[in-house]
Amino acid sequence: MMDISGITRFEYEDVFRAIGYFIDQNNIKEVCVVDLKEGLLVRGMRLTSEHSGYQMISETFLFTNEDLEQIVEDAYKRRTSNKGNLFRLKSQAEQTHDNR
Repeated sequence: MMDISGITRFEYEDVFRAIGYFIDQNNIKEVCVVDLKEGLLVRGMRLTSEHSGYQMISETFLFTNEDLEQIVEDAYKRRTSNKGNLFRLKSQAEQTHDNR
């Protein structure tokens, strides 16, 4: 999977991790992912709440190579900032344990 420059390749693991985050955040089920020259086509079902009750609707998203570059970058930032939080929590837990 190429970035927008056509030079650098994204790792599939990074792209699918970032797409998975999007899918989870939007509560999309029954997912189908198609790799296209233009990017990734993601299709799935989303549960919506309406006046008449709940309904499953079909959703389709095209993530262009530019979109993929951005969401992979955002995913790197999330993981980097979360690592810092985990180290702080671990350090605080160790200090609490040492003070006992």
